Amino acid sequence: MSNEQEGESITKDDPSSESGNVQKHVRNTFKMVCELSEKEPHIASWSSDGAAFTVRDKGLFVQKLSEYGFGMKTIDNFVKQQNNYAFERVYNEKELRGGFDANSGIANTVTFRHQFFHRDHPERLGKITSKNRTSAKNKSQDTSTVEHLPKEVEDLRRQISLLKAAPWKTNTSNAFLVC
Repeated sequence: MSNEQEGESITKDDPSSESGNVQKHVRNTFKMVCELSEKEPHIASWSSDGAAFTVRDKGLFVQKLSEYGFGMKTIDNFVKQQNNYAFERVYNEKELRGGFDANSGIANTVTFRHQFFHRDHPERLGKITSKNRTSAKNKSQDTSTVEHLPKEVEDLRRQISLLKAAPWKTNTSNAFLVC
């Protein structure tokens, strides 16, 4: 596994402990949300129950992305990555009733959740996988299935040849094959 694919186990106390099972994007997002919640909650923070996080200032959030190892420069790219990891966008009543920038018409905040992305359960982060990674895994399984087919076809041809060469007779009274 490359460093980009393998990750680290995350805890609020020790965000750099090694484990190798958390995707880089997920690890970086968790670390970023934890740190921003503590130091700059006006940018991003956890929900009160820890089951979701809200980006409160998209502009400042985007400026922070590179500090946390993200190679993206827009909130749209971050949202696409969240979608790639099956995060759900959460719309709250405030957003639906007017949490929009009057000048741009764009929502001021964006909230995400994932069943395995929780402030109090960092041990679950390894269960979050990229849709692309899952597709690649399925493709490699398909490839391994296809790769063994020529050998299987050759084995079947050999069995057919043996059957054709065998001295088979049919018993006409009960229609069973007899050797």
